[in-house]
Amino acid sequence: MKYITTLFILFCGQIVSAHLTEVDSRTLTEKVYTGNIPWTIFSCKVIMEIKSKDSVKTVKAQPNRNAHTFDQYTPQPTVLTKVEIISVYFGKIDSSFVLLRTEGHNPKLEVDKTYLIFCPTGKGWKVLDGSRQINGIADSTSEILLLKQFEDVFKNKKTGAFTFKNSKGIVMAEGSYKKGKAVGVWKHYYNNGIIKTESDPENNITKAYYTNGFIAEKSTMTKLQQSTERYSSSVNGLINYKRTLTTTDTGSVMVDFKYYNSGKLKSTLSMTNGNQNKMYFVEYYENGKERKEGNVFYTRKTGVWKKYNESGELTEFDYGKGDLHVTYFDDK
Repeated sequence: MKYITTLFILFCGQIVSAHLTEVDSRTLTEKVYTGNIPWTIFSCKVIMEIKSKDSVKTVKAQPNRNAHTFDQYTPQPTVLTKVEIISVYFGKIDSSFVLLRTEGHNPKLEVDKTYLIFCPTGKGWKVLDGSRQINGIADSTSEILLLKQFEDVFKNKKTGAFTFKNSKGIVMAEGSYKKGKAVGVWKHYYNNGIIKTESDPENNITKAYYTNGFIAEKSTMTKLQQSTERYSSSVNGLINYKRTLTTTDTGSVMVDFKYYNSGKLKSTLSMTNGNQNKMYFVEYYENGKERKEGNVFYTRKTGVWKKYNESGELTEFDYGKGDLHVTYFDDK
């Protein structure tokens, strides 16, 4: 789920459009620990709001894919907010003052308040999730403290094992650097000190955890396969879903695995080369015996399907080209 708010920035006399907020569940340490930071991160104080006198015209939008009419909409007038740069943690800004184009921004940037801003570095800046008011917010002291710690490691290309703590002394991340480059396994924590993620960027392995400390998800990536596993929030290590994407000589095969509450395999749905009108579904009883299988056109059963009772007796039915509108998860 993503929230998107539009914001425009004027750097060195040039206005560029931006999305202010795109929800990102990663902690600050997860975003910056590798050192490969594609953002300019800075703090600033709001000086004043400047409302422009741009004319506003009604614009004809693109048609909705499910409708036959064009919607009319009226763009918002331009609103510029002048801010003073306090500190730049990553990236570079040559001016002491910047104009932010802030119509549609919610909440509104308030005069005399300070904000922490994340923007992709380079052409077409976009302010990202993490941009927020920082004065008067308890977590802001920790955010600034952590940014300064990482800034020191990267600028001085430090080597060794490091622990990053927030303003309350709680460990937020720990891992090793070699000349300013993250190496080995890194651990990141929630604000209460419980582990949040465990990352091995060199081997492309990431584990995420629930707030109760149970493993929530594991992602791995090799040259030929990507795999994601999801687990129960009430029983530690009990898998309930898995997806694999495997590269083959003729393209790719994606398989979704679903599981019973016991952790035993319930079904598989495979798709070759992203072709949703040619998938194959297999379902199992909880004892491991096959229950049914057949071809799927999007969600409909097509062609001849096989169905087995718990004794193993087989019945078959031809669903043709899917004209019966029976979905693959129906028991018909």
